[in-house]
Amino acid sequence: MAGRFESQVIHRFIHRLRSPRGRGPLTGRAILVLLGLVYLFLGPIPASVDIVSASLAYGLLAVMLLALIAVTLQGILLNRSCLISVSAPEKPATSGEKVRIVVHTTEIRVLPLLSLTVTLEFERPGPAPSIIVIEGRGKSARHLFVDVTFPHRGMWRASHVECTVSDITGLFRYRWHNPLDVSILVTPPIANDSHLPILSSSQRPGDLVVDTLNRQGDPFDIKPYHPTDGVKRIIWKAFAKRGELLSRHPEASMTPEGYVVIYTLARPSDDELCSRALAYIRMLCDLNLDIVMGCEGQGSRSAAVSAEAAESLLVESVWDAATLPDLKGDAARLLQYCATRAGSTRLEKIIIFCAANRFLDGKEEERIRTLATWLAEQSLSPVFCFLPYANAGVPLKRSLTSMAKSWFLLPSEAKPPLLPTPGYQSFVTMCMQRRWEVHL
Repeated sequence: MAGRFESQVIHRFIHRLRSPRGRGPLTGRAILVLLGLVYLFLGPIPASVDIVSASLAYGLLAVMLLALIAVTLQGILLNRSCLISVSAPEKPATSGEKVRIVVHTTEIRVLPLLSLTVTLEFERPGPAPSIIVIEGRGKSARHLFVDVTFPHRGMWRASHVECTVSDITGLFRYRWHNPLDVSILVTPPIANDSHLPILSSSQRPGDLVVDTLNRQGDPFDIKPYHPTDGVKRIIWKAFAKRGELLSRHPEASMTPEGYVVIYTLARPSDDELCSRALAYIRMLCDLNLDIVMGCEGQGSRSAAVSAEAAESLLVESVWDAATLPDLKGDAARLLQYCATRAGSTRLEKIIIFCAANRFLDGKEEERIRTLATWLAEQSLSPVFCFLPYANAGVPLKRSLTSMAKSWFLLPSEAKPPLLPTPGYQSFVTMCMQRRWEVHL
């Protein structure tokens, strides 16, 4: 452990020296060179009257002074004359995918051996640094492109552009900021299919929607025979009596009508869960079923009653979902909205979308248990739809052979198999005991 800690300290020290950040116009490299010059002026030069060391020291000092003057003057000139703006993409971006952002600049003239670095900074941390290096002279305005990948959904606001003029050696820099007011909408990935069954939160006798396009009922309806029906569907008794070929075909499928109440427990890192919930909501909307969706961090926002509104709600509430909001409070507001909208219809079920990796944290597990117990006290039966992430479990114990292979061979891309966490297993057991539905 001691050797690992020492290597980390040395690596961090070297990284700080190589990085352009430092005190004022000085970088870490400049500070290191100045310390060397101080040593030469206080040590070998006066003590040994070393002409070579004196020439090297005075020459290096002169070069550093010229570089400092050039960087400072270039930075002041560009700060006054250069205008930088950013154009956000017209279409919403998708989390985890690259989105191209255009950076517009006026005419820029950079002296030789100097460079201008433009960095796009966002109000919230997360996206990888987007850096553009400009060198030489541009005869006209420039339109530069930078690809940015956003880690999760949300409205990402670009706060400012950080401009840095530095010399080729990285000893000095001149930095200033250009404020921006650009926002980029990032939505979860699109999932087209949902294998979950149709689960209605409330049902009334006689309320059925007939789907005449997709006939998936029992084969009791009768129609004239067509060669594509096959021989097995021919009604031979009718043919013997009337001499007419008839065949059976499935009845129109019946779908229960009612309000489908959905509560999505989605943190900023749960974009895949949001995609699955939105795919399920789109399927329900295609069947003309009424949906009401709330989510974690919803707060005072209105519940969503369509697929488009559900996506907007998940995007708008992402920052509030990261602050450990009150799950019972959001669920209570959702139920109150449903009571106002549904009138006399009594709710029986509420569908809860949740990621299985939340049970890796004991506090998160307790929050979900408390929410489920509170819903049961409200005479509601929670239906949990879990998304089993790859990191939703604990790795199996590795054998000595596999460990030896990992030491001497390159690591494979395949990850070791995972087992469900004890918290997840105990929660599913509790759901089975209380007869709560669980879907994966």
